[in-house]
Amino acid sequence: MDYDTVNYQTQIKYTASCFVFLRKQNFVQNKISGIGYIDVHTHHFNEQANVLGLLNVYPEDLIPQQPYLSCGIHPRQINEQSYTKELERIEALLKDGQLMAIGETGLDKRIDAPAILQEEVFIRHIQLAEAYNKPLIIHCVKAHNDVIRLMNKLKPAVPFIFHAYNQNAQITKALLNYPVYFSLGKALHHANSHAQQLLKTVDLNRLFFETDDEKTNIAATYCKAAEILQVEEAVLIEQIKNNFAEVFSITFV
Repeated sequence: MDYDTVNYQTQIKYTASCFVFLRKQNFVQNKISGIGYIDVHTHHFNEQANVLGLLNVYPEDLIPQQPYLSCGIHPRQINEQSYTKELERIEALLKDGQLMAIGETGLDKRIDAPAILQEEVFIRHIQLAEAYNKPLIIHCVKAHNDVIRLMNKLKPAVPFIFHAYNQNAQITKALLNYPVYFSLGKALHHANSHAQQLLKTVDLNRLFFETDDEKTNIAATYCKAAEILQVEEAVLIEQIKNNFAEVFSITFV
C-alpha cells in the first residue's frame, strides 16, 4: 500500500463492539474458533465475527489489544534517525507475544529512500523474524530480484508472504523456489491481470487473500477467486485456513 494514504492515529477506532467481538473469538493456546474467511493483510479493523483480519500497524501507532497483528516499517516510512528505535519497539511487541507476523516491510524502487538504507532495514526485519519464528509480510515494488538475492544470502527459514502480489510468470516462477506465499487482493478483480493468471497456475497451498487498504469485504475476493477457478467458495475457504494454520502455527477448531 501507499503509506501516505493512511494515518492510523486517526483511522483506527476502538469501539465497544470491537472488544465484544474480540472476546467472542477463542484465541487460547493457538486455537481459533468461529473463523470462515482470512484476510492476511489489512489496514482496517475487522468487526465481522467470521473473519480473521491480520491488522497491519506501525511501530509508532497506539497498538490495539487484539490477537491478530503484524507490525513493521514500511519502506516509505524509513527514517535513518529513528528506525533503530522503531525496530526496538517491534521487538518489544514480539517479546510480549503481541504479533503474529512482522511487516509490512521490504523494498520499493519507486521511492526516494536510498536502496542501501531500505536493504539494511529489511535485513533487520528478516533477522527479527528468524529470531522469533514469525512470518514476514513483504512489500515489494520493482525489487523482486533484490529480495531473491537477500534470500539466497540470508537463507531465511520463515515464510515470506508477498502482499498485493501482481507479478508476471517469470518472477513468480523464480520466487516459487523459496518458502514464499502470494497474497492476492485488488488486482484479482482486474480482468487479465497477472494475479488472475497466477491464481490459475500456482498451487492453492501457496496463496492467501487480502483487502490491504481497500474498504472492501474479503468475502468478495474469495467469491472472485472461486469464479475464476470455477470451484466452490468453500474449497478456497478450507484451503486458505489450512495455509494460515501451516504458516502461523495455529489450529482452527
